[in-house]
Amino acid sequence: MQYNYKSLWLIAAIAFFAIFVLNLPFPLIVLTAGLTGYFTSKKYPELFSSNAGHKKSQKDYGIALIDDDTLTPDHAKFRGLHLVKILIIAALLWFIPVLGLDR
Repeated sequence: MQYNYKSLWLIAAIAFFAIFVLNLPFPLIVLTAGLTGYFTSKKYPELFSSNAGHKKSQKDYGIALIDDDTLTPDHAKFRGLHLVKILIIAALLWFIPVLGLDR
């Protein structure tokens, strides 16, 4: 991954200055950095471009054992009654120690 680090360092330095010297609130700094990055990347995309990405694999592994056409096994299918049982057990495991607390 090769970024133009100068532009990223500049944004980081300005954010550091804003938070520690100007005492600006952190959410404002994050919002400003995000908007600056977004609009700058639209006008000057070369400042934020990278050579990152996945290369196409040359190896062929054949068909997958589990793919989009494989049926979901019974133990992995959603069952409402099973969900209710799990929720009841979880609530009991949480609530029993709470009952033991001193009042």
